[in-house]
Amino acid sequence: MEKTTKGKSMNRALLMGTALISLNALAAAQAQAATGTGAMSAEVLAPITVTSAAVLHFGSITVASTGTTGVGEDGTRAAATGGVTNVVGAGNEAAGVLNINSAGGIALNISMAAATYTVDDTGAGVAMNVSSFRVAEGDNLPNVATGTNVLAITAPAATESIAIGATLTTGATQVAGTYTGNYTINANYQ
Repeated sequence: MEKTTKGKSMNRALLMGTALISLNALAAAQAQAATGTGAMSAEVLAPITVTSAAVLHFGSITVASTGTTGVGEDGTRAAATGGVTNVVGAGNEAAGVLNINSAGGIALNISMAAATYTVDDTGAGVAMNVSSFRVAEGDNLPNVATGTNVLAITAPAATESIAIGATLTTGATQVAGTYTGNYTINANYQ
């Protein structure tokens, strides 16, 4: 079967028309595409720092055998138990105070790093355990966490004072001397 010139022209015209329709469809699809940008940001907060403002001091005691004494987060001295006697006239017991510096206004979680710490007299005697910690938000003493529980401060100032109280447990025979040690708290942004 032979094709005529008229048929070839018609086929070319048909192919050209199809190509134009395809190009128009492609242009329409591309015309509908779009790009956009979104904003990004980050805020770097001031690092939290903790400094000691007052030593947690259990006061002066005598020890006849195992017993306890303590200091509350409000600085009051607990009654002695067992073979421990609080020396009343010394008056040197005090709650510990830590200052926590942060960005301010960003909620904080404060907790003891461990449940028990020790104090000793640099190796001459038997160490004594310190436990049953109470951590309180400065002047807001109803806001208290015990043990290693978290103390949440929802709207802290740039500097927050944290009060620390605890219980001291003596051994059966404690050598006379000054017993010292440290405790650690965790302070984190919520």
